[in-house]
Amino acid sequence: MNIVIGIIIAWIVVQLYRRNIPVTGVRKVDSLIPTAIEEDGMLLDVRDFQSSSDNQVGQVQNMPLPYLQRYYKELPDKKIILIAADHVEKNLAARFLKGKGVSINGYYLDKSNGKERYSYEI
Repeated sequence: MNIVIGIIIAWIVVQLYRRNIPVTGVRKVDSLIPTAIEEDGMLLDVRDFQSSSDNQVGQVQNMPLPYLQRYYKELPDKKIILIAADHVEKNLAARFLKGKGVSINGYYLDKSNGKERYSYEI
């Protein structure tokens, strides 16, 4: 019985770590202006399709979080700036991509949740 409880507690701790502890080396980007992206970088939108289609960001590759495991190999060999809806989504995407050897340069959190439409030309 103690082994089962220990396994459940270990699983909960691992899940809390993956979702809530920030990934080291991934800095916050305050705005998605052209100076935020280096020549060898790209924007990767990991928000769900509904959020990313409501808030279009120019020249972005959309790949929602559930699709990362299938399609991460299609990402170019560039430094990536993640666009996420919240910290949990950002942490999960950054941790997965860094584990696969993809270079994550930063992240941008979109807090509008579809209330405001905007478009950036980069």
